[in-house]
Amino acid sequence: MVELDEVEKWMLSYAGVRQFETDMERYDSHALFTADQLAKVMPESILTHIQNDQDIVRRLYQLNEKGLLRYFSGFDVDAYFRITTNGIIVFRKFLKPLATAIVNDSYDKIIDKTEGSNAVKKELKALRKKLKDRTEDEIIDAFINVAKTYGPVAILFLVRLAYLQG
Repeated sequence: MVELDEVEKWMLSYAGVRQFETDMERYDSHALFTADQLAKVMPESILTHIQNDQDIVRRLYQLNEKGLLRYFSGFDVDAYFRITTNGIIVFRKFLKPLATAIVNDSYDKIIDKTEGSNAVKKELKALRKKLKDRTEDEIIDAFINVAKTYGPVAILFLVRLAYLQG
């Protein structure tokens, strides 16, 4: 598996959720994003790891070099990126632990410690009860749907729950 830090995991997850919102259409412009757009929606705990706009751009190009994002056009903070097929595979693989996270004792603690709205926290806690007897794919899809509904802040929950960190 590709080694990524929490910021890169969040960036890749953001790109993955955007792609799933487009129903997997190959070149839907909604799946494209810029460093500027990322900076506007990053949760504070991710933003604390970012030095400046060039740090975001550098990380995007690193994900591009790893084959997880594809650079499309533009320059610097206005460069457009989207997730690649390989990026989708990595994104789905690192969401796989969500299937077991729902039975982990630290699940609620991670949700409580992670910044975000009470609505997202409530939704994720309710998911735990609903998904106990579901298949791995159903669980992952349910988490992706929460991220699609609640946006970038819910993505932070996905990253932290997938790695059982807080």
